[in-house]
Amino acid sequence: MPSVTYPIPSRQRRSFLLWIIGLSVLPAAFIVANWQRDGWWGAGMLGPCILVVDLIYLNLASGRTVVDAHGIRTARLLGRRSWSWSEIGSIVVEVEESRRNGDVTHLTVHPVEGRPRRLYAPWAHDAIPGSDFDRAAREITEALAAHRPGATATDTPG
Repeated sequence: MPSVTYPIPSRQRRSFLLWIIGLSVLPAAFIVANWQRDGWWGAGMLGPCILVVDLIYLNLASGRTVVDAHGIRTARLLGRRSWSWSEIGSIVVEVEESRRNGDVTHLTVHPVEGRPRRLYAPWAHDAIPGSDFDRAAREITEALAAHRPGATATDTPG
């Protein structure tokens, strides 16, 4: 089986990167405006807080999952996880419901031993439709069925 990489969909990645750029402009403007008086900390606590939020969005935008003959590897800027096919009990599509921010749909790996973990990519959000999610979820669950005939793979809900 050839190695297949599933990155964060481009529309979602673009949205995260635009948030990073937008949020970074605020502290930069404050720092430049107060440079003579306060130096780098001219934005007060706003600067470091916004930089932490930028790091969170950059971490989300960097998600990807690789499926190959050995198993599944998922990675972000700040974390990595991997499972061999023999370690995976099931893969389930889960919808995290949120009235305020819209529903987020994830793929969750349920290992034979240990607690369930979400794949960093692909995922879909109501506000940023990810039509590629359904295709990627189907391909990943079919790969599990091909490598582990006894494992359960639940495709998209409904």
